[in-house]
Amino acid sequence: MVAPDWMPLKAEILTLLMASLCTISLVNFSLALTMAVIIVPCYLFFQPTRSIITRSLQRIVLLGLSPIVVLLVWSNHFGIDSLSVFVQLLYGYEILGSWTFPMICFGYYPLNIAALCMLALPVGDYDTRILRSL
Repeated sequence: MVAPDWMPLKAEILTLLMASLCTISLVNFSLALTMAVIIVPCYLFFQPTRSIITRSLQRIVLLGLSPIVVLLVWSNHFGIDSLSVFVQLLYGYEILGSWTFPMICFGYYPLNIAALCMLALPVGDYDTRILRSL
């Protein structure tokens, strides 16, 4: 039996997420714990489906957890310009040595895009496809 096309991608996404969360926990445990509580269940239980409603709901949740959407919602909730929040993140990285901004840019955001790509992979009957090719 051959595994579906999305399973290796999901395994790699979860592996890279756990490696990045372990790395973050060495520097900022509360950030790693917050990210783990919010992100891990989504990445763990989401998979491509044939149901349009389930697929759309999964994509909406992943887009809602996207760093850009979180930045816009957070800045609108507190009444702060989103550019000033972005500048503050850059300031924290450049001057204070905070690793929050690089983690978002190089760790979480690519994993979020990979999870969206995983949801876009087709779902098919893999056993019959392989039997037909024989």
